[in-house]
Amino acid sequence: RTVGRKHTRGFTLIELLIVMVILAILAGVIVMAVGGVFSEAKDTAYYAMRHQIQNAVIGYMTNSSHVEELPLTGANTTIDGELRYIIDICKVENPEGMLRKAPEGCVQISGSDNDNCDIGNCTCDVKWHYLWAVDDQGNLFSQCVDTAENGGGCNCTDCDGFQDAWP
Repeated sequence: RTVGRKHTRGFTLIELLIVMVILAILAGVIVMAVGGVFSEAKDTAYYAMRHQIQNAVIGYMTNSSHVEELPLTGANTTIDGELRYIIDICKVENPEGMLRKAPEGCVQISGSDNDNCDIGNCTCDVKWHYLWAVDDQGNLFSQCVDTAENGGGCNCTDCDGFQDAWP
């Protein structure tokens, strides 16, 4: 017969707390690692779309039917304090241009000609609400537009480049 403490099965409170702390630390490390991947994926998606639209604008300008003519809507905007010309995405969409279809990242503002998609037969999604524009040399710029249809989400309303709303 054993005198003193009874031996019971199970873990003590200290042992359980130590295991929970270790699991919390591991979960934190994993979340930090995965969170960076998602942010990097958004950057990559934005720059890939920007590159496609840039190539489509250049392709339109070099087409024999539109020599050195920019595919514009006729509306202007200011990005980074400089005047930019809003691209008519419908003009660079197939069969006329190089884009297979209008990118979902193009803004369409109901009742406004100050967007990428009011002219022609192309349709645009307002989910990402990016306004794409060019300068006189065909350099591409973007602006995140906060439209009523989207409920906001931009962190910058007058600057070129990736903003938090993408995608």
